[in-house]
Amino acid sequence: MWFLQADTFVGILLICFLMLILNRIRVLSVNLRLILLALLCVAFVGWVSLLLLLFYLLYTSVIFGISRIMQRLKRAKRIVFLAGVIFCIVPLLYVRLWPNRQIEVIIGLAFALLRGIDSLFYVYYTEEKLHPMTFLNYMMFIPTFTAGPLFRYRDFLKSTRELLVVSIVDFVEAIKRIIRGLFKTIVLGQVIMQVFWHFIEADSYTLPVSLLLVVCSYLNLYFNLSGYADIAIGLGRLCGFIVPENFKKPWFSASFTMFWRSWHATVSDWIREHVQIVLHNKKMTKIKAALTSMVVMTTMSMWHGFSVQFLMLSLFPGALLAIENLFKLTSPKRKWTVVRTLRCIAVSFLFGISSLLFTLEVGNVAEIMLGFFRITV
Repeated sequence: MWFLQADTFVGILLICFLMLILNRIRVLSVNLRLILLALLCVAFVGWVSLLLLLFYLLYTSVIFGISRIMQRLKRAKRIVFLAGVIFCIVPLLYVRLWPNRQIEVIIGLAFALLRGIDSLFYVYYTEEKLHPMTFLNYMMFIPTFTAGPLFRYRDFLKSTRELLVVSIVDFVEAIKRIIRGLFKTIVLGQVIMQVFWHFIEADSYTLPVSLLLVVCSYLNLYFNLSGYADIAIGLGRLCGFIVPENFKKPWFSASFTMFWRSWHATVSDWIREHVQIVLHNKKMTKIKAALTSMVVMTTMSMWHGFSVQFLMLSLFPGALLAIENLFKLTSPKRKWTVVRTLRCIAVSFLFGISSLLFTLEVGNVAEIMLGFFRITV
C-alpha cells in the first residue's frame, strides 16, 4: 500500500498531529479548522502527485456541480442524479478496462467513487445541499483516502459540526491502534505470506497443505485489510474524527449474510444501502431475494476488478447468499450451540476458499481444491 511507504506515512502522521494541535486551540472556529484540514489534505495529495491532485479537484468539483444542478432542476432531478452516478463510475470503468500507465491517478479511486455516489444519494433523498468545504474534506480526507473505512457523507458531516478535542486517553488509544495496524500489515501479513508462498511452490497439494493454504489466505487478507482499517481509525482519531469500524469479529458469523455485515462492514453497508435496498421491495420473494444477493455480490466484484477471477469471486459467495435466502438461513438463533459453532467454522472456511482468488490464478486455486481429495502425495 502506497501510504505505508516511509516518507508518505511520515507526511500523513505530520498532518494528523497538526490537526491534533489545531483542534486544541479553542479560539479557532470549526469552520476555520475545516479550511486548514482541507488545505493540509490538498497540499499532501499535491506533494504525492500533482496529476493526482488535479484529477481529484476536477472529480470533486464536477460531483459538487452536479449536486447543485440536481437541486435546481426539480423536474429533471432523477435524470441529473443518474447522470451524476454514471459520472462517478466512468473513471473507474476506464482504468479497469484500459489500465492507465499513470498509476498515481487511480490512487483511492475505488473509494472515491463510493463517496461521490453516497454524496449524490444524500442530496437526492434529503434535498440538503453539500457544504463546499465539508465535501472537499470528505472526498480528500487523508486517513481514509485510499482504503477506507468508508465514511457516509451524513456521518462525516455530523463529525465536522464539532470536531472532537483529543484527550490524553484518546491519544494513547489512537497510537495503539496505529501500531496494531502496522503490526498486522507489516509483520503478521508478511510472515503469513512467506508461509503461504512456501507451500504454493510445492509440486503437489494434499489435504493438510490445502487446508493450511486456505487458512493462510484468509488470515493474510484479514490482517492486511483490518490492519489498514486500524491505521485509518487511529489517524482519524488524531484528527478529531471517529472513523467507523470496518471489521467486527467476522469469524463469529454463522451465516454469510452476517459475515458480510462484519467483514469490510462499511463497504458491505454501502452496497446494501445503495444497491440492495434500491432493488428491494415489499413483495420480495425468496427467489427475488436470492437473485438480489447475486446482483449485490456481482456489483462488489466489479468494484474490485474485471476478470474471470473476480467474476468467480462474485458467483461463489453470491450463490451461498442465494442459498441462504432460499432456505431462510440468513439469521440463525443467537444462542450459542454446537451447530452454530460448526456454521461459523463453515462460513470462515468457505470464505477462505474464495479469498484464494485474490492472490492466485484460477488454475492454482483449482489445484489447491483438488488437494482436498489427496491424503498423501
